[in-house]
Amino acid sequence: MIEFRAGAAKNKFYIPPGFRMGGYDNRESANIGTHDNLYTKSLALDDGKNTLVIITNDLLAVDGEMSAIIRRKIRHQTGIPEYNILVCASHTHSGPDLYKDGFISVALDRAARELRMALTNTILENALVSLEHMQPAGLYFGRSFCSEIAANRIDPALPSDPSINVLRVANEAGETIAVLINCTCHPTVLGADNLLISADFPGVAQRILERHFLDKAVAMFTNGACGNQSTRFTRRSQDFNEVERMGGLLAKSAIEAVDNAVLCGDVELRAVSRKVELPARKLPSMEEAIKNLKEVEKLKDKAIAEGCSEREVRLAFTRCQGAYITVKMIESGQLRKNISGEIQILRIGDVELIGLPVELFVEYGLSIKQKSRSKNPVVIGYANDYLGYVYTPEEAKRGGYEAWASPFAPEAGTVLVEQVLSLEENTY
Repeated sequence: MIEFRAGAAKNKFYIPPGFRMGGYDNRESANIGTHDNLYTKSLALDDGKNTLVIITNDLLAVDGEMSAIIRRKIRHQTGIPEYNILVCASHTHSGPDLYKDGFISVALDRAARELRMALTNTILENALVSLEHMQPAGLYFGRSFCSEIAANRIDPALPSDPSINVLRVANEAGETIAVLINCTCHPTVLGADNLLISADFPGVAQRILERHFLDKAVAMFTNGACGNQSTRFTRRSQDFNEVERMGGLLAKSAIEAVDNAVLCGDVELRAVSRKVELPARKLPSMEEAIKNLKEVEKLKDKAIAEGCSEREVRLAFTRCQGAYITVKMIESGQLRKNISGEIQILRIGDVELIGLPVELFVEYGLSIKQKSRSKNPVVIGYANDYLGYVYTPEEAKRGGYEAWASPFAPEAGTVLVEQVLSLEENTY
């Protein structure tokens, strides 16, 4: 009989006014305050042989340097291997922009570096608290579906993933101590005009769930293969009322998944990790890149002048941003060889958490789920690093933002899926 134990903890981040916010290049000002707090949350699991730590953060990203510091210090203090520790971000576009890009060097000023270190320390300290609070527990897995939150942000007729996956952890008395949610959608109800710190709709969903369990449980959010998934075609507005509505939809679906969750029985824990080489883009010449940038800027100006819809204007803006990022990549001179990234699999009984350091297009996430040996595969994006979009060859031909903003070649997605399935074999 496996003696399974678990512990959970949460702590809020303090984000002072005056810091640049991440997610929108056309945001003109720094944050002016906080609408709702951002949190780091940690779930520690132990089967008597192995200990896993899952750390979620209401942040745009947790880059490789931050993740390495957190994982290394946990290992030094507890002996838990670094590949047993998953550190991920929700990808809210209303948090501070403090990460160091994986393919374009970003210089941070002193205040930003100090805040970045403070957040790193908060994440670390909270994870250690979850390890200290472990107690005998049971694990349940449930799934529901909601098609009202996310849609393909390029074309709503293209594939999406409406599944809402939930891990529920309960103590010996049957009381819920943690709920881990997985939903595939960019947290972008709020737009570039918002200057208040917010976890967007995942923050609302977590708050509602914690109240549902009488504030005795820690609710955690993980994102999926949401590279081309957002609320662009599902939201009714871009204000905090809509954030509440969207968060309520997610919370309702998560509670439904909790209600139909099945006890996992004896839970054996395994973890594997692998560094993989993903093919880099062959960048155009600077002349070609500047020409493309000018062309998409003209299309953007035309969309604005002709009074096109907010969605069409947003698509035009993002194409400009992608073209601009390509120019910056050429200027940096850093994209000359393949890009190394870590893929990680945490197996928790018949549930498999697949951590990827990229913004994966949903087509690849669905492919992993379809081909996985696991009964319950769960893809977690923005895990342990942030390396950019992994898009489809079709999107490369379409010339959209994601393809122009990515450091990866069009075949990177196929390589990544193959590597995940290969690594998965090591957990059986």
